[in-house]
Amino acid sequence: MGNLKSRVISKARRTVMPGHAMRAFPFGLFRGLHAERSLQSPFWVWSGFHEYEIQRHLRRLNPPGGLAYDVGGADGVFALAFARLTGRCATFEGADDRLPTLKRNVRANPGLRQWVQVIPEYVGTKHLRLDDYMRQPPTFMKIDVEGAESDVLESARGILTEHRPHLVIEVHGSDQERACGDMLTGLGYAPIVVPQRRRLREHGRERAGFDLNRWLICEGAPATRTA
Repeated sequence: MGNLKSRVISKARRTVMPGHAMRAFPFGLFRGLHAERSLQSPFWVWSGFHEYEIQRHLRRLNPPGGLAYDVGGADGVFALAFARLTGRCATFEGADDRLPTLKRNVRANPGLRQWVQVIPEYVGTKHLRLDDYMRQPPTFMKIDVEGAESDVLESARGILTEHRPHLVIEVHGSDQERACGDMLTGLGYAPIVVPQRRRLREHGRERAGFDLNRWLICEGAPATRTA
C-alpha cells in the first residue's frame, strides 16, 4: 500500500510540477544563481538547500579576494557560488557526461562565468596533480570525488604544506575518512567532522554505497587577497 501511495504521489508531482529547465535558486548559498533543475526533483535539488549542513562553513571560509579550487565540479553550482564569494574559482571535472551541464550552467550566469575556469580533468596522483597544476596558491579547496579524496589530497601535498588553504572534504566511506584525517593531522590541520542532517537526508548509506558519507572541515591559514 505504501509503495502504491508513493507511486501515485510521484506521478501527480510529475504531472503538476514543471520539468527540466534553467532556473534560479530561491534560497541558500546558491540563491539567484541559474542552473538546470527540475521542479519534479526533491526539494533540496532545486531550492538551494543542497548540502545545507556545510553552507555556513563554505561562506565563512571563502572571503572576498581569494581563489577557490572546486575538485569534482559536477554541475558547476558550487564553483559559481565560490566565484561569487571569493571572486575566482577553478573547477576540476573529468567526467565527460557531466561537463556539458557544468559548462551550460556556467554560461547561464554571465556575471560570474569569466571568474570560473573549467578544467576538464580528473585530479589525483595518476591524473592531474594539483601541485603540478598550481600557478597561484588557492585559499580554499572543496573536494568531492566519490571515494578518491585521499588521493586528491596527496596530489596537493605541497600546496597543503606550504600554503595551507581552508578545506571542505566530502568523505565517502570510513577508510577514506581515516586516511584523510591521518594525512591532514600530520600536516598540522585539525579536521572537524560534520555529519549529514538526520531529517530529509540527501543521500542514504545504501544509495551512496559507502558505510558513511559526511564532511571534514579544516581551517588553514587566513585567506589573503590575491591580485
